[in-house]
Amino acid sequence: EMHWSFNVQTQLPGQVLVEVGYLGSKGVKLWQTRDIDAVPNRYLSTSPVRDQQTINFLTSNVPNPFAGLLPGTNLNGTTIPRSQLLLPYPQFTGVTMLDQQGYSWYHALQARLERRFSKGITAIAGYTFSKTMEATSYLNPGDPAPYRSISAIDRPQNLSISGIYELP
Repeated sequence: EMHWSFNVQTQLPGQVLVEVGYLGSKGVKLWQTRDIDAVPNRYLSTSPVRDQQTINFLTSNVPNPFAGLLPGTNLNGTTIPRSQLLLPYPQFTGVTMLDQQGYSWYHALQARLERRFSKGITAIAGYTFSKTMEATSYLNPGDPAPYRSISAIDRPQNLSISGIYELP
C-alpha cells in the first residue's frame, strides 16, 4: 500500500490555525476470490434488456453425461441444465481460487481550523471531502480484470468538531 500527502499550514490573526491538505493512497495486489468454474462470457447475453432466449438456452435440461457417476451430488440425475455442461469443470459444482488482481485508491481534500483560548481551552474543526474507489470483484466471473466501483466504505464528506480542556 502506498500513501502520500501534502499540507499547508498558516496562522491567521486571532490565534486561528488553518491547515489545508491533500491525502492519497493506493492499495495494489489485493487478495480476492475468483470463480474459475463459470459459464464463459461468450455464452452470456450482451443485450441491455432481459434476454429470455439466452436464459432459456442456458437453463434448459439436457441429457446428463455424468448420470450415475457422481452419487450423492445434484449432478447425478438423468438430466442437467445446459449451463452446467458449458462450465470449464462441469463435473464440479464450484471451483474458486485466490488471486491478487484487486486494487483500491483514495483521494481527499482536508481542512482544519484550530483556535487556542486562554485557560487551556482549544476548539478544533475538521472537514474532509474524499472518494474511495476499489476494484476487488468481477462483474462476470469470466472477465479478465475486476471492475471499478465506489467502495462500500466511501464517506465523501466528513465534518468533525471537538474541544480540549486542559485540567489544572
